[in-house]
Amino acid sequence: MLDLEEILGRVWNPDVRPLAAEAYRSYTTGSARACIILTWGAVAADLIDKLQRLGEDGEGTAKTIAQKIDAARAKSDVKAMQDVEAALLENAQMLELLDFVEARDLQRLREDRHLCAHPSLRPLGDFYAPSLELARAHLVGALQAVLIHPPSQGRNVVDRFTGHVADAAFTGNEEYLTHTFFDQVKPTVRRRIVDVAAKVACLEPDGLPDPPGASKVADRMADCLRLFAARDRTLVATHLKKAVSRLGDKPRAVQIRSVGRLGDLDVFWSAVTPPLRGQLGGLVASIQSRPDMGLSDIQSRLLSLVGLDQPRKLLPELETKFAELDLFDRALVINKRPGKYFTQRLPPLLEKEAAHNFRMAELLTRLAVLPCAPHLDEHTLATLLETWTANDQCLYASEMPQNALTLYRTTQHLRLVDESIWKDFITRARSLVPGHEGSSAYHYNEVAEAIGM
Repeated sequence: MLDLEEILGRVWNPDVRPLAAEAYRSYTTGSARACIILTWGAVAADLIDKLQRLGEDGEGTAKTIAQKIDAARAKSDVKAMQDVEAALLENAQMLELLDFVEARDLQRLREDRHLCAHPSLRPLGDFYAPSLELARAHLVGALQAVLIHPPSQGRNVVDRFTGHVADAAFTGNEEYLTHTFFDQVKPTVRRRIVDVAAKVACLEPDGLPDPPGASKVADRMADCLRLFAARDRTLVATHLKKAVSRLGDKPRAVQIRSVGRLGDLDVFWSAVTPPLRGQLGGLVASIQSRPDMGLSDIQSRLLSLVGLDQPRKLLPELETKFAELDLFDRALVINKRPGKYFTQRLPPLLEKEAAHNFRMAELLTRLAVLPCAPHLDEHTLATLLETWTANDQCLYASEMPQNALTLYRTTQHLRLVDESIWKDFITRARSLVPGHEGSSAYHYNEVAEAIGM
């Protein structure tokens, strides 16, 4: 059972809220007739105010209607206002303040209101006597269709959403996106917004703004889908399924980007059919690293899904391909989605085979080791530090003392580390570089001070 008192508190227009509250009080005291009359009064007042606001914002049709309302009020012309009210639902539907179903339900409310307010419409002694259940249904319908929503037209809300996502000032603020484009909009508009987000995120259709470009807009739409899925997983799954069904016909580059940006959503994989899964598996298997450049950004983003249980299970080609990569490409993949799966694969990155010079040691540490630091356990950290001191290219690289301090601080914050691990590391480092190049930097003094050595 809906909590009407809670919904009444969400009535958008503060001037209409007392009318809706009075309708509710009439219902609670058993006066169904008064409830229906007041409910229609609240609806009419609300829609008239919204039409005026849209007129002020420059909507042509609404502006014409608003001028009629102002003229009728200026002359206290009851007949003119009756004409406005007679066409109110039709105009509201035309301006997308209502959809067809909502307009039909409110038409029934208006007809019942006339029966309640004008007993002469029925023979004497046969007055219309609405039930409390009907009065409550009308009140709930009015609240959900009109009263709790701001004066935003359906197409305008969708246009504002797409415009905001493509705007250079887009920040992806969770509170703003979910409140403005999900929580506050009507279900029909919400479905259209989710449908647009799913279509763009998955398919990168033609005509997307440039700048920021199709891929960037699609990435932002995917971020919105994640937020919307937290609100209504079923709604996102429904619309994503429609978009994913067309993914197999898209160019290979679009497929790679699409899976890379949406593959961490479980509702994405629920929409992937076995034939499409086979197609995507072949796509993963065909990825080739660029000579002397490594994997591209979109390739490493796709392969980073190997770090997640669901994609790894559904696309075994991810794990096979990751195992085939050289250590530098593995670091590029890890950097895209650092997590627990990759932590045991970190020590080999600091061995001489991978970190074969100072620059590579620094690069691999920044790309993979430090991003994964929050996910390390004590055993893996100890192994990592032993590998570090065993490779002089790591030990003597100029950035590595500072990297070690960053690693220490990150793991300490999570309370995962036994101080003896770091004391052993400092002892080994100092024994290996007692006076290297006459610099004390390679004694890792900042880490030593942090642990009290």
